[in-house]
Amino acid sequence: MLKKFKNNKYAFFISYSIIIAFSSLCCFWWFLYNHKTLIWKWDGLTQHYLAFLYCSRFFRQIVKTLITEHALVIPMWDMSIGFGSDVFTTMHYYGLGDPFTILTMFMPEAHLDKFFSLMYFIKLYIAGWGSTVFVRHHGVTKKGAIASALIYCFCVWSLLFGVQQLCFMVPLMTFPYLLYGADKVLEKKSPLIFIISLTYAGLSNFYFLYMLVVLAVSYVIFRYFINVRKFIIKDALIVAGKFILFGASAMMMSAVILLPAVMTMTSSSRYSADRNVPLLYQLKYYLRYLNGFTGNTQNGDWSVFGFTPMAFLAVVLMFTLKKRYTKVKICFIAMAATSLIPFGGFALNGFAYVCNRWSWGFALLAGYIVGLMIPEFGYINSKQKKVLAIAVLCYGIITSISFVSRTTDTRGITALLFLEVLVIIMMSASLDARKMQILICGLVFVGVFSNAYFRYSQYGMDQGMKEYLNFSEANKILKDTNADELTDEGEGFWRVEEYETPFERNSSAIRGAYTTNYYMSMTAPYVPNFIINNGLNVKRTYMFSNLNSRSILDALFSVGYAVVGKDGENEIPYGFTATGEYKDVDGDRVSVYVNENALPLGYTYDKWTSLDDYNKMTLAERQEAMLNGVVVENSTLEKTENTFESHSILKEIESNENVEVKDGKIYVKKDGTSAVLKVDQDFDNSELYLVLTGLNFNGASKRSQYTDEEWAELSPIEKVRVKASDKKADIDNSANIAFTYGDRYASINYMNHVNIYYCGQDDYIINMGYIKEDSSDQMRISFNKAGVYDFSSIDVVAQPMDSLSSKVAKLDEEHLENVKVGTNEITGNISVSKDKMLVVSVPYSTGWTAYVDGKEIEIKQANSLFMALELTKGDHDIKFVYRTPYMYEGAVLSCGGAVLFVLIMMYYGITRKRSAE
Repeated sequence: MLKKFKNNKYAFFISYSIIIAFSSLCCFWWFLYNHKTLIWKWDGLTQHYLAFLYCSRFFRQIVKTLITEHALVIPMWDMSIGFGSDVFTTMHYYGLGDPFTILTMFMPEAHLDKFFSLMYFIKLYIAGWGSTVFVRHHGVTKKGAIASALIYCFCVWSLLFGVQQLCFMVPLMTFPYLLYGADKVLEKKSPLIFIISLTYAGLSNFYFLYMLVVLAVSYVIFRYFINVRKFIIKDALIVAGKFILFGASAMMMSAVILLPAVMTMTSSSRYSADRNVPLLYQLKYYLRYLNGFTGNTQNGDWSVFGFTPMAFLAVVLMFTLKKRYTKVKICFIAMAATSLIPFGGFALNGFAYVCNRWSWGFALLAGYIVGLMIPEFGYINSKQKKVLAIAVLCYGIITSISFVSRTTDTRGITALLFLEVLVIIMMSASLDARKMQILICGLVFVGVFSNAYFRYSQYGMDQGMKEYLNFSEANKILKDTNADELTDEGEGFWRVEEYETPFERNSSAIRGAYTTNYYMSMTAPYVPNFIINNGLNVKRTYMFSNLNSRSILDALFSVGYAVVGKDGENEIPYGFTATGEYKDVDGDRVSVYVNENALPLGYTYDKWTSLDDYNKMTLAERQEAMLNGVVVENSTLEKTENTFESHSILKEIESNENVEVKDGKIYVKKDGTSAVLKVDQDFDNSELYLVLTGLNFNGASKRSQYTDEEWAELSPIEKVRVKASDKKADIDNSANIAFTYGDRYASINYMNHVNIYYCGQDDYIINMGYIKEDSSDQMRISFNKAGVYDFSSIDVVAQPMDSLSSKVAKLDEEHLENVKVGTNEITGNISVSKDKMLVVSVPYSTGWTAYVDGKEIEIKQANSLFMALELTKGDHDIKFVYRTPYMYEGAVLSCGGAVLFVLIMMYYGITRKRSAE
């Protein structure tokens, strides 16, 4: 029976399917047992599942319009995403172009969370099958291929990042097919698999496409010069030409969505900020490296491996085999070196910042090595056994003496490693080669299960399933709330700010609400530029929530309402009054406030301020300038004479024994200390700002915070703890700075040039709130970390609110009326008594085209973010139409790529037919 099954041509496929299914059940048993989805509470919900749900509705809307109106209408702009965003460039990172995502439109929303979880396992299965195809092509046995698939599928990249962020499964699924396709091209066979896999990568996720291409190009070069044939210039040029042709076909076919995304990415502050790249990682990175290679340990900078203890033993065994597997050894050394120096992660991350999100590529190599070594374990000699034992002993010593690797999971994986090498040494003498191979495969599975156990069980790193959502919970969190109807009664377009509400970040895109919240990986360049130019206190320039309660900005952004939870009352800006209306949302009372100074979607200026003058102003002056006149590069309107009401009230910064101020720097000698800023009390009816410009931070070690006398007084145990704390500490790339003024509190989490999330922001306005009267004469600034805080300037500014209503009323005198926000268009009409500039509080993009009375007109970039039109005196019909920038060009390229692909395949089909004849 068994022999008959082995002879079946589908035997390996069936065996693979059963083993992967069983392994998946074992590794994710805790999700089933606890009735959990694979939706992570944090980014998994607010970005990845949200995008999954959004894409489902997106495709359904297209089909519905096609059926009911017989028209192909593709939504390209959505005002409910942030301040308004392009759909394609925002959602491409999360799989809008992934062919698998199209399947979402066939699933009822009530079960979409289940389908989201199922999609992970589908991609896992496909990834594993690809790895078996690749490694078997390179001489690995069937048993070895199964072991390779287990290592690859269930590496910690997959168990951690693939689960938390579904789009991270794209490279894991694509990589083995891409390399296998490259092998076929090198062997002068059909390029079908290479082109299809590369096209899929381009359609699915631009970010990982870069890494896939870099690793694939490196692989092709290595294979050509080392593995394939003797180097001949003519032959090398032909091979290079083929890959360029096939790659061009794939990139062109995916260009319809890839080109717009890439053009947006290259201008994003997240990828263009000037960051420092250290020569080496911190010591703790290297101390944790062995733990991370086998288990769950995360080294920072997205460095995760988790290739199981058997991968470590396989690598050691491989290096004992002299004059064999030389090429594989070279590959391993190259990849290990890349993971050990920051520049490797920097280069493979598009020279944006240090990040090892390419470790799935290392996983394929680790699985391949295990697959190669499985037969070798059946013939190990006594010398090799000693080397394995010594290597494991060294591993245990290195990981046990390090303070940073003494965790439950690392102890468990280390114990498993010792147990596995003991079993191998003991059983190798009594088992034949075939049984030994089965044993090694079993040990691979044990390692995979152990990593999952320490990841998901209640005894693991994350203490169980608390970070994952129950079935049906995600939709309940993201979908419509009964509080949204409180702000639907006003006419026209109004944004809503949300303060301490139970609404999930980004959920406005699902609820269809117009808010000022956003947290997606990609933003158009003008939004982060506005944030930086105006010192908005946000976590990151692509992660913002509200406008820091700054009343002037709320007016300019057409914020008509504030929805406020029970803990958000103190954040309500000036000019917002309670409506008395409220709703209960999940047991929390949510009240609604209306902004008396809100400007409509389109308002008009009769004067302007030049962009050059604007850039020379202080941060506080800039927001006032946007009230006085529209900020543009040029205009035919009268130029405004800016006068500013904001004024400095800072007297001095008082030093103390722990905080010293000199030479434009603040020297903080101990963690958690503070200083006092003395201010004038002569201001009322104002918003109070603390303004920081040119901020930078360099941290100090715990040891340096003790004077010699204080250090001498510590006990030996206390001294050891301090030194251990310095060894464990992360590099000082961020600091929290808090501010208190009376009972008011605010803070910033500053990230310096070393931090991978640094976006170029060094200037901040921290709004301490509206002060009506009876102000204090001091403000306290607190530092959570010791170190040197460098400022170009630090100031406390009062921004009077006396004239806000009158200035807003002037801009509102002649505004856009009968506003309709439709699919990819905004329409309205307006009557102006003289030549004016119409500003529409919608983010500027080259994708917008404007028509005034049916004639196309130039759109100006206004106030560094919005769109503006110069209008002549009279009545006008206004229309804005949007098309994703570069999508038309991308569509043309895609059509050309498809034609090229057909021609290539026809050529290979004819060539193959002739060869057969």
